[in-house]
Amino acid sequence: MNLLTVNIRGIGGTEKPLWLSRLVKEQKASFLCIQETQISDIDAVIVGRYWGQVDMEWVSVDARGRSGGLVSAWDPGAFSKRSVIKNESFLAVTGRIFGTEVVLNIVNVYALCETTRRRILWEELKRIKVEKEGMWVMAGDFNEVREEEDMMISRFDSHSALIFNTFIAEAGMMEYQMGGYKFTYMPDDGSSLSKIDRILWRKEDKSSEEKEMHETMKEVEDIERVAETRRLTTKEKEKRIQGKWKLKKFEKRRVKDLKQKAKMKWTKLGDENSKFFHIGINCRKAKNRINTLWVNGNMETEPKAIKKAVLESFSARFIEPYRRRPTLDGRGFRQLTNDQAKKLIEEFSKEEIKEAVWACGSDMALGPDGFSFKFIKRFGAQLEKQFVGVLKDFHKKAHIEGGCNPSFIALIPKTKDPKSVSEFRPI
Repeated sequence: MNLLTVNIRGIGGTEKPLWLSRLVKEQKASFLCIQETQISDIDAVIVGRYWGQVDMEWVSVDARGRSGGLVSAWDPGAFSKRSVIKNESFLAVTGRIFGTEVVLNIVNVYALCETTRRRILWEELKRIKVEKEGMWVMAGDFNEVREEEDMMISRFDSHSALIFNTFIAEAGMMEYQMGGYKFTYMPDDGSSLSKIDRILWRKEDKSSEEKEMHETMKEVEDIERVAETRRLTTKEKEKRIQGKWKLKKFEKRRVKDLKQKAKMKWTKLGDENSKFFHIGINCRKAKNRINTLWVNGNMETEPKAIKKAVLESFSARFIEPYRRRPTLDGRGFRQLTNDQAKKLIEEFSKEEIKEAVWACGSDMALGPDGFSFKFIKRFGAQLEKQFVGVLKDFHKKAHIEGGCNPSFIALIPKTKDPKSVSEFRPI
């Protein structure tokens, strides 16, 4: 059963019905989801022009003025309707696929532009999914992106994207990987691009999906055992290739699901003084720890000996190699005027300080205090007094605290399991 979804952005004219009905025929669609009809009191004649087939059943949600409006149409010979739930932002049709006992819930979605109403919609969709059994497909215009790569020449709202991703994960849905173009929407003036239309799906439950995966894995393993005793038949080879492809596809979906859940869990718990936070920190510490190191022909495991060897090795790189260097007597060099020399020892002005800070890149790595230049610029008015005070103190005492400008060396392994200092690259 093929499903087709399209944001029509207004039902009307003669070109759209011809284009869409031809698309339905070419793609052999059994179910059609139309968003943003922008009209009320739609009738069977209008829907039939877009469906383009003789056999048709349909339901609709009226638009609110010139906003929204949904139509779902289907072939009654392929899908048998059982129930319908209507909402201003979605149209859920539950039924059975013809010739099977499979219950299928198809939700035609058009999320409104208001952020608050979209979040209410996500909660409502989660609620109806819990209440109904069967397979689920949610298709349409969600008016939201999942990551920054889903848009171009537009401002990315990371908080709204996080809430949308959380809804997908908590609802147990997965995104169907569509082909074609990367973006699904571009305004008439071409000022931006975004991927706001998508299809989410989920089989009846995860246990049946995992059962299918285990059965496929056993089937592939059995064929591979047979291959050790005799040559495989063409049919067995094809079955093994299909099984491998199915396992790879399942694993890809599972990994994507786990990544999304991990991001969501870290967002919820990562900044808390929780067990989850400490497990994450301890795992990172264990991964970065140097447990053994070759030092002067001996394998050292004592932390003190390892630290000393690393310190001595990299300290040697900062030792002055020459005890005496050539000196210059200054003859032939241009000299500063008295006014220029005085300016060098004047107090720092607020304008100079601001100019120096704003000249630094906003997205540079965080300083030792954990703050970026973007943060400092954003709260410049609040931090100005402290900055000026520090630099005045430096001008007066000719001393700046050591912690204000420290340097750290991080050791990056050159090999998978480094055993000597030379197998690390300092940055």
